[in-house]
Amino acid sequence: MAEPVEIPLVERVEGASEPLSLFAALVLWREAEASAAAARGEEMFMGKPDAWYEDLHWFCTNGHVSGRFLKSEKRGDCCLACGERVIMGPAIGEREFAPILSALKSRTLTQGEEK
Repeated sequence: MAEPVEIPLVERVEGASEPLSLFAALVLWREAEASAAAARGEEMFMGKPDAWYEDLHWFCTNGHVSGRFLKSEKRGDCCLACGERVIMGPAIGEREFAPILSALKSRTLTQGEEK
């Protein structure tokens, strides 16, 4: 597996009046991972490495990692374990994802504070 990339977090997005939500920080992490993969020369599809489509991993803000998700008309793509929104990301498990999520949480709003 490739070296982990630095998580490019900002306390605030320029022009935004509120700090970054945890889900937004998760999206930024995913985009940084995708950019690092592109810089390594990996094949890309729709802005994400091809390898991510071959071995699907979906991440939620509660730390769950799964190969499946629930498609909801009301909430979008949701975690099967907790119902939170999910995004696709690199092929890592919950053990590897836990410190990443912890770092994201320490620099963003908590889920209960999301607006």
